[in-house]
Amino acid sequence: MQNALLNAKTLLEKRDLIEKKKNRKINIEVKDVGTFKFRIPTTLDIIDAKAFENGERDEQYMIYTCCESPQLNDEELLKGFDCESDPYSLVDKIFLPGEVTSIASKLIQESGYKEEYVKVVDDIKN
Repeated sequence: MQNALLNAKTLLEKRDLIEKKKNRKINIEVKDVGTFKFRIPTTLDIIDAKAFENGERDEQYMIYTCCESPQLNDEELLKGFDCESDPYSLVDKIFLPGEVTSIASKLIQESGYKEEYVKVVDDIKN
């Protein structure tokens, strides 16, 4: 079966679908803690995370920035965990190190960095 190439009209017809995909929310359940709601990271989120403290705390940045429920920037939450001077440290106080890596990895995968999202349908011959 041959795949038809997209044209501008077809792509415009898929505009809402594309936007919906980019603005998706996901729930991630963390054992013994509960379920958190995250938005899918944007390209800018990923760039900022890599630049944050020279990439040494990129996972913490990603989780802190993309978590929508509960909002990790909540003043009461930050105060309760003694993280007012370093809000991103809240991530390490809530989650185990492996959980931080797993959550950040899942967020990156859901933002399109996953092998199954694209494939070569056939080679172009010169």
